[in-house]
Amino acid sequence: MSTGNEQQIIKNIDSMTIDEARKAIAKGQFGSIGRPDREFATKYLSSKEAEEHDKREAESLSISRKALSIPEDANRIAERALFNSKIANIWAAIATLIATIAMYIAYLKYIKTP
Repeated sequence: MSTGNEQQIIKNIDSMTIDEARKAIAKGQFGSIGRPDREFATKYLSSKEAEEHDKREAESLSISRKALSIPEDANRIAERALFNSKIANIWAAIATLIATIAMYIAYLKYIKTP
């Protein structure tokens, strides 16, 4: 359990940025070197810095995972587009065959017409 003084140190450090807290400790705002309050402030700031580092690392990992999923999504879309284009080519070939047959039938009718 923290003492009243430690609670005040936590409150003060939490109200500062990490750089401001580091400077305040260096200037002796929490006591001189070797004093319990300064030691507590230093340890508390270290734990706060470790938390911030862990948060940034987790965020970086999350961004990396999202970035890795983008090419996978692009590949799935490309595979689907390739499949659709193959189907379209088959239909185009069928339509060409039907048109050729229709032209041949029309040609035969034209030749037989006296």
